[in-house]
Amino acid sequence: MIYLVKLLEELTFTYSVKKKIQLLVDYFQIENVKERGYALGFISGNINFKKIKKSNVLNVVRNNIDPYLFEQSYDYVGDLAETISLIWPKNNLIKETVKVSNIISDLNESNKNIEEVILFYLNKLSVKEKWIFIKLILGVLRVGVSSKIIKKSLAKYGNKDIHEIENIWNGISVPYNDLFLWLDNKANQPIIDPSKTFHSFMLATSFDKKLINYVKESNSYFFEYKWDGIRVQIVVIDNKVKIYSRSGDDISNSFPEIKIQSKKLIIFDGEMLVGKNKEPLPFNQLQKRINKKNPSKALLNSLPSFVKVYDILYINGIDIRNKDLFERRKILENWFKVNKNNNLDLSELVNYYSEKKLKETYDKFLYIEGLMIKNKSSKYISGRKKGFWYKWKRNPKHIDTILMYAQRGHGKRSSYY
Repeated sequence: MIYLVKLLEELTFTYSVKKKIQLLVDYFQIENVKERGYALGFISGNINFKKIKKSNVLNVVRNNIDPYLFEQSYDYVGDLAETISLIWPKNNLIKETVKVSNIISDLNESNKNIEEVILFYLNKLSVKEKWIFIKLILGVLRVGVSSKIIKKSLAKYGNKDIHEIENIWNGISVPYNDLFLWLDNKANQPIIDPSKTFHSFMLATSFDKKLINYVKESNSYFFEYKWDGIRVQIVVIDNKVKIYSRSGDDISNSFPEIKIQSKKLIIFDGEMLVGKNKEPLPFNQLQKRINKKNPSKALLNSLPSFVKVYDILYINGIDIRNKDLFERRKILENWFKVNKNNNLDLSELVNYYSEKKLKETYDKFLYIEGLMIKNKSSKYISGRKKGFWYKWKRNPKHIDTILMYAQRGHGKRSSYY
């Protein structure tokens, strides 16, 4: 754990994204394959011990440390892992290198008493290793590393395109043996379940309204509304639906009512919205559904979700991203003619007449965020490519605010309100 301790300590006190990426790259270069795979799972939040509860940790602590001393220390320090690591009695055991892989193996063994395992490692590990250990088993590591930073670091380490990493990320798992063999050029790119394939989104660039007359007269562009929701990619195969966010995270559990029947692979690009009868509600209503991994029936009924679909990447298992948008749009429209779905709605094309007419539309429909202008001949290309897709946002008139109230602080802020 020596390298991991150093890595997490440096990540915690590093605020530059570039430096965080380089720290991860350096770690991947010096650590062995097995250990770095488990470390990657830990940092990315993909290692979970469902049978271990916070109460297990607290039981061990209260049986070995004076309860009053612990409660007072915890109130002042504020972080459970830091409190335990600092207050735990020192021992005279001979220090030896402990591997993360061994800890995970012991924690996953069903025939072992989990609290005895926790006690064993708290007695065995150093102060900094104890901190990592508690963070590992409770899954509360926060070192400012997003999934995007992780993917960029892997791409840099293996000299790969980040889109290649994003395409397979949801289909690989801890300890990522196949991933690192590929990154080390010792094997081919991992082959994953098609339903777990995420294709990086095609993004738009800002539109200069001085070009509007040229764009309108050229007849080379589609106009459609920019919906005020969250961008999603829907992957369907064998009638099973996966929904991915713009960052490639699987958010399917948050929107269980999105159901699509298709035996062969089909992938849609669209905007997740909420509202009854496919009438979009403001974004702050959608926020009530985001990150709800197990939404209640009441929430599903009051804020049903649906997707405004504006592009299609795969149909019947065939990749059509190299077709012009004009052709993809026809394929998408034909799919909607044949398939009726209560959770999907085709994002309609609109005509642009004038800024005045556009403003009237904005005033009437607050859930329209602006106008999308897309070249009819554009292929579906991952990333932000100039000259293909444009976004023309409406002038902002609203501000998102958070109401706050006074509450006694915790840890280092315990003397503040």
